[in-house]
Amino acid sequence: MEIELDLVRRSAIKAIIYQVDMIFMMTMPFLFYAACVVVICAPVVGTFFINKVTTPLRLLIVLLWVWCFAGVAENYTGMHHIKNLWISQIINVVELFLFTWIYWHWRLSKRNGFILWGAFILYAMFWIVAKMTFEPITVFDDVTSGILKLYQICFSCIVIVTVFKEDSKIPLWREPKFLVTVAFLLYASSTFFLFSLATPLLQFSEGIFRSLYNINWSMIISSDLIFLYALFCDSKIQKIAISA
Repeated sequence: MEIELDLVRRSAIKAIIYQVDMIFMMTMPFLFYAACVVVICAPVVGTFFINKVTTPLRLLIVLLWVWCFAGVAENYTGMHHIKNLWISQIINVVELFLFTWIYWHWRLSKRNGFILWGAFILYAMFWIVAKMTFEPITVFDDVTSGILKLYQICFSCIVIVTVFKEDSKIPLWREPKFLVTVAFLLYASSTFFLFSLATPLLQFSEGIFRSLYNINWSMIISSDLIFLYALFCDSKIQKIAISA
């Protein structure tokens, strides 16, 4: 009985969020459309760097395309009132897989790589159990999505610390690893605070929820632009390395 009530609560929350989405779309907020343009254009621009960057950045380009297709699919199905909760939940697992693969290439030791993939496997197992029990794929995924973002935040912070410890001649503002990690941190943090705290925010104030939505769109724009800048910097570094 408690599980059924919880599912009803989650569905109600998603319905409210959907209504907020529709209000935003009808009022045509600038940040919403700006984010849409950036999310669509980022992988297109990134593809021009596919043969000029290292493997982790190539995986990043794949991830940009995944986000692009997911965004297009969610907006299309949402406008046609088609149930689309499953899209973001499947994409979350794909996103974490690519995120882990990218960071695996930057591992400092075999032990670090083992921890990365071990954490991913544990999350994947938890995700499967969640979808079969308390958080089926037909309801809002505030629990699994929240844990996913915490996973990304924690590992991104660890990578940033290791970058600071490295004795690199490349300044941080041109270091691809640092730039990509900062972008991941911005994206994961804003998404975590928006969707993981959806329940208390909607109960407390819809205005605060709307404000966080705008912040989330701003962070999406910022992170994608930083991703593109990281691709540019990495391509320059590889060009110099080849010519040296």
